[in-house]
Formats: sequence, structure tokens, C-alpha cells
Amino acid sequence: MKLSLFTENKILKDALIELTRPNRLSHNPQVLQTDHFVVVDQDLAILEEKLKTVPRQRLYFISNRSDEENIALIQKYQLSHLVGFDEKNTPLEIMQHYRIFEAKNFWGTAHYLSVLPDTLSFSESKREMSKIPELIKIQSWQDFFDTPADYVNLMANELVSNALYNGPEGKRQGANYPVDRKSPVFLKGSELIQLKLGVDPHAAVLSVIDSFGTLTKEKVIQSLHRSFQEKTVEQKQGGAGLGLYLSYSHGHQFIVNSKLGVKTEVIIVIEKNKRYKTYKSRLKSFHFFDEAHAHE
Repeated sequence: MKLSLFTENKILKDALIELTRPNRLSHNPQVLQTDHFVVVDQDLAILEEKLKTVPRQRLYFISNRSDEENIALIQKYQLSHLVGFDEKNTPLEIMQHYRIFEAKNFWGTAHYLSVLPDTLSFSESKREMSKIPELIKIQSWQDFFDTPADYVNLMANELVSNALYNGPEGKRQGANYPVDRKSPVFLKGSELIQLKLGVDPHAAVLSVIDSFGTLTKEKVIQSLHRSFQEKTVEQKQGGAGLGLYLSYSHGHQFIVNSKLGVKTEVIIVIEKNKRYKTYKSRLKSFHFFDEAHAHE
């Protein structure tokens, strides 16, 4: 599979040439094949041109704009992939995703994590949530800035709550399913929610998987765009605004994997570094994989 790169950034081009296998990278090609993995760096005119012929799931746009501007671009073009530019990490992120397409399987943390993660399962909303801080505590947070565990705890709680309270509603219509998060909720045995967390030499990776598959790309983009535009977070029946906004804001890669009506996986990647300022200033990346279009 060719990686077709449209860029005038020599540092990015050279880094990707070094990371790809010989003759796998094509720089500013005139012709694209249907299975090409296409990366466009910064240029909106080229992005608009490629969107006319390249499926969105195969098109990666690298942007150095602000996170708010990037969410507006994702919303305007309904992008599936936007990579926040970082000189060191962007080539590595592009190659992670290139390998995902080569593997033809986007599920799971193994694409982003070199160790096996620790796992928790949830079937109810009260007692089991107390396991999350215990799982976070046993991870090795050395070589990180002081507070990633706090952010991971916040994101994990919000994403698990989204799955517990919002995920089942599509299957429970007319059953008076509770949406008030103060109400207890219990899932059936086949509906267990899984949380996975691991830390390797490069990153911390959090994954939350449900068995409902109600989170569409349109819902995710609309929620994030509204949160950035209005500086508020909407919580309504079927909504998951706070968890998505916090997860996008506190991670570096925000990844949603979806098989509609079957399951959803939200993965957050936090790159390892010791400086809080570097962590906060890192532009965020957005990725949405839809199994219905995985092989287009």
C-alpha cells in the first residue's frame, strides 16, 4: 500500500521516508490508486481537491491550527482524520495509522501500546466505579508530568458513565431507561463495558468499549463542535457531551472505533513527556473509524 504524501515540509517528508519501507512513499503524486493512504499537510485547497475522489477514511489532514479551528475544519469537511501537527510525534502517528490500514483492523489498544493493558469490566454504575482509581494507581507514571493520573481518572469516569447511561438508550426505548446520572443503572451480562489502561515507554493509552454502538461520527463531531463554539457542554438524553469534550481536550489522540448498533470503542493516547507545558500545548488529533466503510 502506497503512502501518498502532499507536503512542502521537508522535515515531515524526510521523517516519513525514513519510517516507511523502500518505495512505499509517494511525494506529491499526480495519480492516486484507490487503496492509497493519503496524507495532506496544511493546504486546504489540496484537501478540498482530494476529498472529491479520496474516501474520508483514507484521507489524513495534518493541521497546525488551534484545536478550536481544527474542530471547525472537521465539522466543515466531515473529516474522519485530522492530525494536530507536532514535529516529533506526527510522523510516528501517521505510521501508526498506516499500519492500521495495512492490518485491516482498527480495533484495540495494540496499535498504540507496546504492552498488554490492564482491564476492568463494568455492569453497574456505583460500586464498580471505585475500581478505576485503583487501576490507575498501579500504573507507572514516571517520566510523565505530575498530573496525568488525574486526567486519566476524569476521562475514564466520564467515558464509562457515557457507556453505562447513554449507550443502552437506543435499545431500551419505551422502557423508561434512566438518564439521570444519580440513578443506579445495571447492565445485562452480555452488555459489560470494558476499560483498558496501559503505559509503555512512549504513551499512556485508555480504552473504553461498549456493546451498543450508538456513537456515530456525526454525533461525535456535532458534540465537539458545539462544545468549542459555545464553551459549554450539553448533557441531554442520549448525549455524551462532557465525556467526549474532556477526552478530546485532555488526550493527544482522540480515537473512536464504531460498528453501528454493535459496539463502540473510544481510545485516548497521551504521549509521554515530563513537561506539563509541552503536554498542554500539543495540538490534538481526531480519528474516527467506521467498520461499515473500513475496506472502501
